[in-house]
Amino acid sequence: MEQDSKEIAKQVREIDPDTKLILTPIGSDPYNFRYMKYYKNLDNVWYTTHFYRPGEITFQGHTHPVGVAYPNPNHNKKKIREWLQPARDFKQEHKVKIFLGEFNCSVYSQGGGKYNQRKWLKHCIDMFEEYGWRWTYHDWKGPEIWDPEYHDNVKTLLQGYFARNK
Repeated sequence: MEQDSKEIAKQVREIDPDTKLILTPIGSDPYNFRYMKYYKNLDNVWYTTHFYRPGEITFQGHTHPVGVAYPNPNHNKKKIREWLQPARDFKQEHKVKIFLGEFNCSVYSQGGGKYNQRKWLKHCIDMFEEYGWRWTYHDWKGPEIWDPEYHDNVKTLLQGYFARNK
């Protein structure tokens, strides 16, 4: 697989040396940057990942039961930082750009507090910003479980971050 990626990248560069290449680790999981290959002879490359850990929090009411609080002793800001660390290490070691292409937390993650979703999102976005990563919120204008248009506490949080880009 690794050899295939390198060969495909070379073929793209032969045809178009300017197109941005976007590479992702296995499963688009930031923790899998531990296995990611860096191609030092490729220019204009970004590395991308998604973040939905832990599923017990982010997929409540979808694929996981409702009722798990965030933060808790097993799932908290420290643990999120731990899960993101391999991607951060890769960025720092190779001086590359990271694009966090998807992340979100279910609105149903209300166990133990009304704004668990907002806390999880804030913890994540603060880290993405601290690490100098570009990021895209998923899902806008989609299912109510993730769409901030239905949830003012999340919409307001995101608007605060978006306003920094003006």
